[in-house]
Amino acid sequence: MIWSSNDLSNSMASESVSKVASIPEKKCTNSGYGNTFLDGLSNMRVGQKLCDFSLDVQGEIIYVHKVALALASDYFASMFDIDMEEKRKGVIKLKDVDLITIHTLVEYIYSGVITLTKENVENLLSIADLFQILWVKEQCAEFLKLSVNQKNCFRIRKFADMHSCKELLDFSHEYILDNFHNLTDEEDLLLLPFEEVFKQLNHMKLEAPKILFEKYKFDMFNRKLFNGKTFKTKIVKEKVFLFLAGGFKFTVRNHYGETLFSNRALYNFSPTKSACGNFEVYDVSKNQLVTLSNMAQSGCDNSAISLNGVIYSVGGCDSNGAELTTAECYYPFNKKWNSIAPMTVGRSNFGICAYHEAFYVVGGTCTRNVEKYDPPSNRWVPCPAIRGHCQQYTRAALAEGSIYSFTYDSFFRFDPREGHWHTLNVMKKRPGRFELLSNDRSLFWIGSDYAHFDIQMNKWEEMAPRKHTYKDSFTAVIAADNIYLLDGRVERYSVLENEWTTVNAEQFAYLGGAGAALTGPFDFN
Repeated sequence: MIWSSNDLSNSMASESVSKVASIPEKKCTNSGYGNTFLDGLSNMRVGQKLCDFSLDVQGEIIYVHKVALALASDYFASMFDIDMEEKRKGVIKLKDVDLITIHTLVEYIYSGVITLTKENVENLLSIADLFQILWVKEQCAEFLKLSVNQKNCFRIRKFADMHSCKELLDFSHEYILDNFHNLTDEEDLLLLPFEEVFKQLNHMKLEAPKILFEKYKFDMFNRKLFNGKTFKTKIVKEKVFLFLAGGFKFTVRNHYGETLFSNRALYNFSPTKSACGNFEVYDVSKNQLVTLSNMAQSGCDNSAISLNGVIYSVGGCDSNGAELTTAECYYPFNKKWNSIAPMTVGRSNFGICAYHEAFYVVGGTCTRNVEKYDPPSNRWVPCPAIRGHCQQYTRAALAEGSIYSFTYDSFFRFDPREGHWHTLNVMKKRPGRFELLSNDRSLFWIGSDYAHFDIQMNKWEEMAPRKHTYKDSFTAVIAADNIYLLDGRVERYSVLENEWTTVNAEQFAYLGGAGAALTGPFDFN
């Protein structure tokens, strides 16, 4: 057989194609690409290239990229997912935050590296907690473990509790228990809940409870020392704010100049039945009223709560009496309201409380429905409904890891870890509107009468009566060991002293509303 040159070429080409086709695929990974990418993105930030967002901190503008913030922070991811004014304007003004701390966090976002020092770690943990940058928060907590000593163990324990750092809280608490004999002379020992220390020390079969009783002679019910000294939380220079939403005329002439608890804010939303949306803040220590931005949705009979430095106002009724599904959030550092995902069920006069990184709404007028809101995903998740018949009025509070929901004649407990409701037999009916607040192992019923319910003893104990007549329209919140009641005047109940004090006797128009407490160094002037 004779082959031509063309036939030979075609044959060789065919063999070549066959060999190429049989080579398996090869996956190539650039091991340095991640660092190259971050370095390039960081250089773009420094050079202000393709930056589509900025942080305004103390007048300094820090240019950033939305995608970088959203990937590092659930807080910013939620902000960009919601149609907020800051998203549209491309800038957020951060107030009452440390500039150096923000710079350090931005550097971490663009590099994955953060340097912790004893000078910056607490500021970094606080801001990382606010912005929901979990890894940084965890590293700060681990760093603080290394610094726990006899002089700061109580302060770090309180700091850990404030920012929900469970491992740091447990670590500092164990340090206190292990070194208890050397700490009995420390003034900050009074910052610890006595029942908690006594229970754990007794369980560990230490002799410290005997020392504690001999030293302090503690009365478990009145919380007073037999030697005449009062056992109470250490008081520091702090502020209490009352946030008022609605058509108020609130003029305060008296100046009390009281020292109150740790930058705590008491929020009061939509108090009037005419479904107002006005929003004002009253500084108790300064007797000063400041007008803030209005809410988007006017309403009444709503509920409110604070979570991770953000205030949420949920549900209620409009001016026609229709129940609302709408929900809003308020960021104190930029003083703005923003709409969030609506509830699946409209509700009014319902319970609300926070558990871990979410909050629950419970029952309400003619509904047994329960759902929880997850801020990072901006969505509502259905939960098991309350047992029994529907009620006209429901309140809820968190105590010892469980959610307690009370109506005037029905009492329930829900453990989110178990996922079902338990009916409680607490025997006493308490009619009328009320607020349910928690402190340690006690639940406080504030309404036509005043009592606290001991969870462990399953027993009601009466509280000291108020001097003023009960009004059907009021709100009440708890900050540290004080309950604040607003019903046309401002009164404070001391849990430790079991007594009521009038903070401001000036009368003003108040027709109802919701309350919540917020911790943070905020300036509303």
